[in-house]
Amino acid sequence: MYIDFLNESPLWYWYHSGGVIAGLVVTVVLGAIIFGQSNWKTGGILLKTIMGSAFMTVMPLGLARLGFAMAIGNAELVGYLSIGGTAVALTVGIAYLIGKDSSKSNQPSIVSSPASLPNTDSIPTTVPERNKRMENILNNLPKDAKGENTVNEPKPNPVPDTGIIVGVPVPTVPPVEEDITEMGYQKASRIGWLTVNNGDNAGDIFYLQEGSNSVGRNSHNQICVGDVYMSGEQCDIKVQDNKITLFDLGSRSGTKINGSIFNGKTINLGSTITLGDTKLKVLKIDSPEDFDSVSNLDNTVFETEVKKAVVLVAVSGPDTGKSYLLQEGLNKIGRSSDSDIRLNDKSVSRKHAAIKCQDGIFTLFNVGSSTKTEIDGVKVSGIELRGNEEINAGRTQFKFTAAAA
Repeated sequence: MYIDFLNESPLWYWYHSGGVIAGLVVTVVLGAIIFGQSNWKTGGILLKTIMGSAFMTVMPLGLARLGFAMAIGNAELVGYLSIGGTAVALTVGIAYLIGKDSSKSNQPSIVSSPASLPNTDSIPTTVPERNKRMENILNNLPKDAKGENTVNEPKPNPVPDTGIIVGVPVPTVPPVEEDITEMGYQKASRIGWLTVNNGDNAGDIFYLQEGSNSVGRNSHNQICVGDVYMSGEQCDIKVQDNKITLFDLGSRSGTKINGSIFNGKTINLGSTITLGDTKLKVLKIDSPEDFDSVSNLDNTVFETEVKKAVVLVAVSGPDTGKSYLLQEGLNKIGRSSDSDIRLNDKSVSRKHAAIKCQDGIFTLFNVGSSTKTEIDGVKVSGIELRGNEEINAGRTQFKFTAAAA
C-alpha cells in the first residue's frame, strides 16, 4: 500500500531521507553480531530477545520503503516504532561491543603468562669480556691458607682471544632471567612451549609445566586465550614422564592438529566402556524394567518421567549395580566431587573421561587419565606431541615447540 506522512514532519524526513533504510541495515548488522557472539545463558538470551524485537519493529517500514507490499494499517504508529527500534538496536549493540572489548582488556592474569625478554646489557658479548667475568668469579671464591680456591672444581681454560665479537641474537623463545647463567648462557630447563600465531593474543608464549596445562577461554585455565569461538575448557596438554600428550576435553568444534581434527570416539548403544577397573554398559531405556537383567533397582538412580533415555550401568568394579543417566551436553566422569558421574574406583583418575551428548550422538573423550580408557576394547587416548605441530582451537592457531633434549 502507499505510505505517506505529513509533509516535512519528523516521520516524513525519516521515511524519505533514507533513515528508515539505514535503521534497518544497522539493526540487522548489530543483531547478527549479537546473535553470533553472545552465549545462550540468561544474559545472552535477553540480548537476543531485545535485538529480535527491535528488528521486528524496524522491518515493516523498511521493507515498505524498499518497495515491498506491506499491509500497514497505522502508518504513523509503524513510523514511530521504526525510529524506536533503531534507537534500541543502536544502544544495545554499541553497549554490547564496548562491554565485550573492555572485558577482554581487563582479563585476569594467568599462571603461564608470556615470558619477558631478559636484560641483554648484562650478558657479555665478546670473548675477552667472558674471560674477565670468569676471572672475577674465581677471584671472589673463598681461598685457603695457601691461596688456593676451596671449590673442588677444575679451573676452566680461558677461551683464546680471536678478536671476533660474539653476537647476541634475540632467541626464538625469550628466556626468563632465572634461566640465564652467570656467564650468559641459557639453561635448558624448559619442556616446551606454545606460541600463538594469530588473533588478539598473537605473539604470546606459554610455557608448559609438568602435569596438566589446560587450554580454553575460561580464566581458570593455565593457558587462557580470549577467543569467543573456543570452548571454556578446550583441551589439556599433559606433561608426564617426558611425554607431552594433548587431550580434547569435549570441545564444541574439536581440536585440530596439523589440520586433522582430533576428537573422541563415537559410542554405540550396547558398547562397554572401561575406565580403570570399572566397566560401564551403555543402554537405552524405555522403562525401569529394562534394568532387571543388569542391575539392582534399589541402587539405581533414574528419572521415571523420562520416556526414553540413555544410561550407563556399572557391571564391574566398586560401583557395580549403579546406573547414571546421561544428560545433553558434557558428562564428566571421575573420582572428583565435581564429576557428573562420580565413581569410587581408586584406579579411576579424578578427571578421567567425558561423554558428550549432542544431537543424538554420544562421544567418549579421554581427558587426561593415567589409567585405562577403552570402548569395546579399543583404547581411547590423547595425541602425543613431538614438536613443530600446529594446533587449532576455535579460531586460534598455536605452534608447539619442544625444548631441546
